[in-house]
Amino acid sequence: MPNSDISVSVINELDQILASGLSLEDAITNLRGSLVPPGYTPYPFRSNTTESRLHKLRSTVATYAFRKRVAELKLQGVVPAMRLVHHDRADHDHLLKRIAEHLRNGGYSALNCESFSDVLADPLSGLTHAALVGKRTQSAKDAERLLSYHVVNSLKKLGYNLGASYIRTIARWHEA
Repeated sequence: MPNSDISVSVINELDQILASGLSLEDAITNLRGSLVPPGYTPYPFRSNTTESRLHKLRSTVATYAFRKRVAELKLQGVVPAMRLVHHDRADHDHLLKRIAEHLRNGGYSALNCESFSDVLADPLSGLTHAALVGKRTQSAKDAERLLSYHVVNSLKKLGYNLGASYIRTIARWHEA
């Protein structure tokens, strides 16, 4: 059964590429490459693995499915996420510093703030006293030290699972 996300024109284009003498693998690679702007390479379906023909096909189908969904949302009057206000890196670091300040001030009441004194004693945490107390309030590096995966690992090791989960969520957001 054909995938409704892929139009007949795409199937015809693939057929024309095959008729020009390219192998199926090369035709899929060519078609997938046409989906990204010139000078860019398509993002792999699975990172850190050699791409197979199946991975390339999945990536291509996922791109068409995404484009179709965005078109449907536009018809419904919904603004796709890519059209929302863009925050550049400076905004991102500013938000991270604000989150760190909120944490230092006890803004998340479910978190055991005393757990951070135990984390500070763990040399593998990478946490410094200055980062913990907010000595340099404008330092994104200190905020990164406080809200890092190393701190998450220390909290988990010390049995503070709620704190580890909270910091992990922030660290993942920051990583993205």
